[in-house]
Amino acid sequence: MSEVRLLWVNEELLPQDEAAVDPRDRGSTLGDRLLEIGLFPLPDNEDLACAVARTLAANKITEAAVRLTVSRGVPAHWGLLPNPEAPVTVVVHAQPFAGYPTGLYDQGMRAFISGVACNERSPTVGIKHLGPLHYVVARREATARGADEALMLNTAARSGAGKILDKTL
Repeated sequence: MSEVRLLWVNEELLPQDEAAVDPRDRGSTLGDRLLEIGLFPLPDNEDLACAVARTLAANKITEAAVRLTVSRGVPAHWGLLPNPEAPVTVVVHAQPFAGYPTGLYDQGMRAFISGVACNERSPTVGIKHLGPLHYVVARREATARGADEALMLNTAARSGAGKILDKTL
């Protein structure tokens, strides 16, 4: 039986099966959440570093893949405009990481140029956020074509879509 993993959720370490974010959180209802710096004031860097360090220590992980997610929190009222006084929601999820499968280093991977395009005119370009379902659609398209990964072009450069690149990347 595997060990219970702990997640950091709003200043508390919780077993992953018990960890929860309020379903009214703007990250859930509007996709108003980030993986990196962007739309709203983030918690202090020292607080975030401490949350990551405590999560790694609690899970006894030294080599890890860490997902730090910050959302704008639960609003006082419905609507698209954020409540600047609402406390943000912070989640840290860490998993052991021992590198990629050996085959990827030996044989490389097959990449598929997806027909799903990135919109280079979007106001969210350059912000690593958790709302873009188009990445999921492109990855599923690549898998269906027998590729390991999807490459996405922007709307100005879609002419290469549908090609499989079979080279060591």
